[in-house]
Amino acid sequence: MKFFSLIITISLGIFFSSLHAQPLCETLTNNSWKGEGKLMGMNAEFQMDWTLALDEKFMHLDFHNKMMIPDREPMIFKAQAYYRIANDSIVDGQWFDSRGYILPLKGTISDNELVIYWGDEKSPESGKTTYTSLENGSIKTVDYISNESGYGQFGEAIYQKHAKGED
Repeated sequence: MKFFSLIITISLGIFFSSLHAQPLCETLTNNSWKGEGKLMGMNAEFQMDWTLALDEKFMHLDFHNKMMIPDREPMIFKAQAYYRIANDSIVDGQWFDSRGYILPLKGTISDNELVIYWGDEKSPESGKTTYTSLENGSIKTVDYISNESGYGQFGEAIYQKHAKGED
């Protein structure tokens, strides 16, 4: 009887654990995300498209934002990045952007959060970005730049999943 109870308990545990949200990397990949938020205190629109790349060894990010500057044309920033999940929780990679910067990436990933530190002592800048999966299916990102006192926040956005090619 105890063996049967153990089998039922294990089976129910597996069933209910499969109902939980997918890990963040599975949620992000093969999806297009559009977001709204603030960048350097100004309203901004964001888009990130995540795909698996190079025989699924990397997650590829195609990113851009458009910062709304009063009385001026919007400022557009673009970037591409490759993230490799080295083991179940350690991430490394490279970032390439429209300013001509190439920044090393390192960080950690869990079921609901990706924390990426970008740049190093040789880079023109460094900071970190957090990607958090919210209960409603949205993704929240927060961007920080490294400064003398630690990190200063310069961006924040909430993204919603969109069909690829949808405006």
